[in-house]
Amino acid sequence: MFTRLRQIITPPPFLEENKTRTAALLTAILWAAVAVGAVYAAIALLIEPQASYLVFVGGMGLILLVLLVAVRRGHVVAASWLFSIGAWVGLLLAAYAFAYAVQVTERWC
Repeated sequence: MFTRLRQIITPPPFLEENKTRTAALLTAILWAAVAVGAVYAAIALLIEPQASYLVFVGGMGLILLVLLVAVRRGHVVAASWLFSIGAWVGLLLAAYAFAYAVQVTERWC
């Protein structure tokens, strides 16, 4: 069981050394993002269970898993570009949602 889990987590080796190094770094970043999303989803469920939080985190988690599959299939550069753009858009949406939440709470205070 642990060998199968290790095979899933480790990045695939490629013929080009630079591609292997980039894949290893991107795989570590993607798995860390999946772990942070899972912890956030668990905390959000305990503190304030709203469907919008879970839809957002679930969608981001699905995108991250698709990017991990893309890295495994050798599309390292495309996955890194998509992760960079997706992370920027995700942070932009989160900042927009948080600013709206602050604006609504300021109106009621």
